[in-house]
Amino acid sequence: MPKCLFERAAGLFISGTRFDDLPHDPATHLQLELPAYPDRRTERWDGADGVRPATAQELADFDAAELDDQARQELDETKALRAMVMWTADKLGIPRAQARDEIKAIYKSL
Repeated sequence: MPKCLFERAAGLFISGTRFDDLPHDPATHLQLELPAYPDRRTERWDGADGVRPATAQELADFDAAELDDQARQELDETKALRAMVMWTADKLGIPRAQARDEIKAIYKSL
């Protein structure tokens, strides 16, 4: 049976293993042995020794958090791309604005 780690406050499944205990702070997290790994989106710790279906509000909160994470990753990818343009322009010895304009033209042609 898998060992499943839950966040106590939200009842959210964090991770699991079929091997050793998961390191955690018992004040903030709880480890349970369950017959199967719970679905992170649709199941929550029931406050005792099992899982329960997530409420509509918990589902909405989970989905909103996922969208926030996705947006944050996209922003990080944009920053990484900008850094690559700056680095490449500096290595090639051309003005950054010129490199940006040329890359935009290639992007638009795709």
